[in-house]
Amino acid sequence: MREKSEIGKPWKQVEEMSAAASRGQRLLRIALLGNAGFSLLSGIIIYGWREKLFHALGISERFNALLLSVPLAIFALWLLINAVRSEINLLEARLAVAMDFVWVALSLPVLVFLPLNGLGTLVVAIVAAIVLCFAISQWLGISRIRKNG
Repeated sequence: MREKSEIGKPWKQVEEMSAAASRGQRLLRIALLGNAGFSLLSGIIIYGWREKLFHALGISERFNALLLSVPLAIFALWLLINAVRSEINLLEARLAVAMDFVWVALSLPVLVFLPLNGLGTLVVAIVAAIVLCFAISQWLGISRIRKNG
């Protein structure tokens, strides 16, 4: 006959796995919300202060700010919708990670080939680093969920 302490052992393991998956959901949710906020704020700043911003960063005045600010706002809304679900859609979260990595990768040719001034180069590099941090934290959240889910 089993001892009394062994009877509840499987349930305790299930509870521990559930708590670990919940921590993964929490990390992923925070990362998605942060990414959404950063993306929306970036889109607002790019469009709202485009003339001063473009001049300060050395961006051509011919560049249409809507080409960057509108997709950023849409991306932010999409991230927000996923982040506030009771169960985060992991496929969409993986797509967000991929899109963040694409942003970082496409920042490299911008840094190399566009005639930005020193401040412009610094801003593009900092934004790419922030986006990379979001991608990594989202990826870690997804990994925790998959490992413990």
